Amino acid sequence: ILSGIIAVYLLWVVVRTLNMELLSTILGQLISVGTIALIIV
Repeated sequence: ILSGIIAVYLLWVVVRTLNMELLSTILGQLISVGTIALIIV
C-alpha cells in the first residue's frame, strides 16, 4: 500500500514539474482522498 502511495506522489510531482494542469488537479484530488482514507482507517 505504501509503495503505491509513494508512486502516485512521485507521479504527481513529475506532473506538477511539467505543468500539466488538468492531470495534476486530478492526481491532487486522488492524493487528498487517499490521505483522508488513511486517516480514517
